[in-house]
Amino acid sequence: MIFKARRKENQEIIALKVLHTHLLSDTESKKRFEQEAAACKDLKHRNLINVFEFGFSKHGQPYMIMEYLEGKPLADVIEEKGRLEIRGFINIFTQICDGLQHAHLKGVVHRDVKPSNVMIVKAESGTDIAKVLDFGIAKRHMESNHEDLTPTGNVLGSPAYIAPEQCAGSEADPRSDIYSLGCVLFESLTGVPPFAARTAFETMNLHLTGLPEKLSKVRPEVKLPKQLDS
Repeated sequence: MIFKARRKENQEIIALKVLHTHLLSDTESKKRFEQEAAACKDLKHRNLINVFEFGFSKHGQPYMIMEYLEGKPLADVIEEKGRLEIRGFINIFTQICDGLQHAHLKGVVHRDVKPSNVMIVKAESGTDIAKVLDFGIAKRHMESNHEDLTPTGNVLGSPAYIAPEQCAGSEADPRSDIYSLGCVLFESLTGVPPFAARTAFETMNLHLTGLPEKLSKVRPEVKLPKQLDS
């Protein structure tokens, strides 16, 4: 659960994320929450959600104090506009790439990059700032002693954006995030994901065996730069 809250000491508005009480007895949910906090603690970048503090309440309930963001998920922006214009697209995706690169250099793979996990907020200047959120299933890919709650053979991610190796239950690495980002890029420019079928299984199978259409074929009325279409 996430609450809008205010710090007593300085009146700063923050987001308070806590594990729901009915999940306190669920060892995996508790460890996953702690894993998210551990993944985020070293990630300090203007295009990633900033986690200020992690701890436990007097009742043993884990919590995270995060920056509070006023904005819209990229998923809502795409739905409202149909697709992104080129200028806005370049601005947003340059920032997303910068944020993910920082995470990867810190050894963290997000594993669930999708439009609903990117928040678009307005800077004081009026420009759009992109923030990558929700590292709930993130994994540190450089730590051999890290306890993996999603071992090889388990599928985690969102079917429309999941990388082929994740569909197959294999280990994800930074390239998996790049693949998912490519799917988000495709949807941002066309209004539809590169692969969509009736069921999650069929969609994942398309990631494993299919090839997406070119952007220009999906939206022939939109004049895209040839390099971007390639």
